[in-house]
Amino acid sequence: MPTPVYWRDKDGGKHTFDELVGLFPNPTPIRFADTSALDAFKRVRVSNPINEFTSEFQYNLHPLFYEEITAVNGTVVHKADFSSAQLDVTTDNGSIAGLQSYEYFRYQPGKSLMIAQTFIMPERQTGTTMQAGYFDDENGFFFQIKDNTAYMVRRSNTSGSVVDEEIPQENWNHDVFDGSGPSGARLDFTKTQQLRIDLQWLSNGRTRMCWDINGAVVLAHEFLIANRLTTPSTTTANLPIRWLMTNTSAPASAKTMYATCVSVATEGGDQTELGHPFGFGNGVTTRTVSTTPIPIVSIRPATTLNSITNRIKFRLESISILNDKDIYWELIYLPTSITNVSWQSPATHSAVQTDIAGTAIVGGIVIHSDYAPGAKGQASGGGRVPFTSKLPFALDKAGTGQSRSLSVVCTRLGAQDSAVSASFNWTEVR
Repeated sequence: MPTPVYWRDKDGGKHTFDELVGLFPNPTPIRFADTSALDAFKRVRVSNPINEFTSEFQYNLHPLFYEEITAVNGTVVHKADFSSAQLDVTTDNGSIAGLQSYEYFRYQPGKSLMIAQTFIMPERQTGTTMQAGYFDDENGFFFQIKDNTAYMVRRSNTSGSVVDEEIPQENWNHDVFDGSGPSGARLDFTKTQQLRIDLQWLSNGRTRMCWDINGAVVLAHEFLIANRLTTPSTTTANLPIRWLMTNTSAPASAKTMYATCVSVATEGGDQTELGHPFGFGNGVTTRTVSTTPIPIVSIRPATTLNSITNRIKFRLESISILNDKDIYWELIYLPTSITNVSWQSPATHSAVQTDIAGTAIVGGIVIHSDYAPGAKGQASGGGRVPFTSKLPFALDKAGTGQSRSLSVVCTRLGAQDSAVSASFNWTEVR
């Protein structure tokens, strides 16, 4: 007969195993602690984030992806040894140096959006503000050192004017990172740091601000909105990446900050977002293609949709070309100029403008090229050309620059001109 096993309580009482089990609810609830093992929706992270964007500055400043923000002798240069962008401000009041992504990254409702961003900030001083995070001039979430204090910040334009909710380090609601918090870690922001942000949004979801320390993602501060505010947390969660240093007065010293690396990822697996489909071409009126390259059809982002600055995600689905003689065609991005261009809106609900009047094109980057044989009435050449590049089809920081256009440019190959028609098909995700 097996030896019975007993359990003793704190008062020395003896209990059988069955008695011990009876002390627990049936079934016994088990839950995960609210740590970085869970995403912003409290789902267990299972290592399947899908990158929306990644960058590091090993070779240059990625001028196609980032816009430099400078004023009053501030500069941005490439720091090759660090694989970083070097942001320098002077001792002038109003000196600014920063980088902002052209693209505004799409938050997907129901999925956690995670940002990992690295940087090195200089010694703090009165009159200089350093910032890094997921934000623009009107909305977002970011880490900030202003004068001599570190903050986690929620920026919101929901009231009709921009308001920054600045939470000083001593009031971070999970770990203040001065050695007294749960992690025991003390952060030195003059050393390289990795900021982690994950957000739930849905207008009132939580946003967690974390630091990656020794391989562990440790929560510093959590912005909680539901059942607390009478407005959404921000106007939008579709925002850019930004590093920025600004002098708010004439400080004692010039300062240098380094922007190093970033990842923007959607958690929850791969899913192509549905959107608004549109198409446009030169219709039944063909265009004559000779020995000089001609832009048959061009598209670019409109500045606004419904009077709101256009930050919509554009996805090129296909290009079709019809030609009666052999031609060489190119897809050109970011041209310097298009002669005789006449931009039009193809549809009331589209955030894209189109042109079929251009007669010549200068500059730009060829991102796809092909040969299209004379088809004698058959569609040829283009077919599906997936636009998998991360080159942004977007406005600039101010919301006015529209230079990031795309053009189907054709040149004849033989001795005879070709009659050509071309069309774009695209999806707008909003």
